[in-house]
Amino acid sequence: MRVVFLIGVFAAICSVIVNGQTSCNCEQAEFSNCLIATSTPGECESYGSCAGYVCVENSEITCSVGSALSPVAIGPPSGGIFPCAISPQPNVVPNWAATSTSVDLGIGSQPEGITNFKSTDVLVSSLAGRPVLRVNIATGAVSEFSQTGQVTVGMYYSLVHDKLYAAGGPTGLVHTFRGTDGARLNPVNLDFGSSNGNLFINDLVVVGNTLYITDSFNPRLLVCQLSTEGVIQSFSEVPLGGAFVQPDGFGSNGIEFIEGKLVLISSSDGALYQMTPPAFGQASVIATRVAVGTALTFGDGLRKGEDDQLYVVRNRINRVEVLRLSEGALAGSIEKSITSPLFDVPTTVTVIGSNLYLPNARFGNPDPTGIQYQVVRVPR
Repeated sequence: MRVVFLIGVFAAICSVIVNGQTSCNCEQAEFSNCLIATSTPGECESYGSCAGYVCVENSEITCSVGSALSPVAIGPPSGGIFPCAISPQPNVVPNWAATSTSVDLGIGSQPEGITNFKSTDVLVSSLAGRPVLRVNIATGAVSEFSQTGQVTVGMYYSLVHDKLYAAGGPTGLVHTFRGTDGARLNPVNLDFGSSNGNLFINDLVVVGNTLYITDSFNPRLLVCQLSTEGVIQSFSEVPLGGAFVQPDGFGSNGIEFIEGKLVLISSSDGALYQMTPPAFGQASVIATRVAVGTALTFGDGLRKGEDDQLYVVRNRINRVEVLRLSEGALAGSIEKSITSPLFDVPTTVTVIGSNLYLPNARFGNPDPTGIQYQVVRVPR
């Protein structure tokens, strides 16, 4: 049974509040069914009988978030009136454009990377080895994109090839998924050459038919040649030379193509570098430090904005720097900083229309498998 809501006509109005929980606003004294949000804006789905339970008129009942569709007792409030509530599906929410600026991804999902998918959705990776998630930017509906689960970190969707590329972090793998059905093609193992098993395949970007990937533990770029259909044909490593310095801790992290240059951020020391995209098999690449005037420590994901604009996510300080780069990306200036009380260690960013979308990685939490994670939307 499906109930379409029109204010003042049906029993309850479902909405999502900022903390990601579902709340029901009672419009009349009694309703016969529990109601949960569905992926269709303005609609709720009936579940089970709540006959005899009564809502306080115009009161807001916050339902607990759970994975099972079973009635949950949340009361009784003062006066002995016992409300009816239900655990909603955690991955299904109403239209977030009208109600909230964050969407829950699921307990223990551990997101890290995000990418624009055909300007209608964002795709979100999982450090926990779960399937890549797909979030509709209009409705906030969350569904599984990939058919299988694996450790994924940074991601990049190539519209030309209709392929999603995902870095595998400590596994040394780079994954390719078909855009049509989320099927994973044969992964490629990049644990070779100078890494000696100590590597972290972090972020990637496609330029033409070449895929460039950062390795946070080694001063190199990993370069993959793609077929015209976007399938990885061959791969090599290109040492980072010139001004590049491999710091203690995390080095190369986010990477982007802007102003005809590859730009990458080194997390531990906050250095931003630019370089001409190396050809496949090139002996080395000369990296030049971009003059910004300040160290962008905790730098993580990068994403190109309009023209020469670059967004730099600084994860543990919960901030996004908006940089304006000079021609050739030799220098940059911070135009503004974007913060939000909803940020909880955001790692990467993608741009769609007038908004930024960022996953909260929530690094440092003592129980990463037992907490909820979100994608946050903020105006740019």
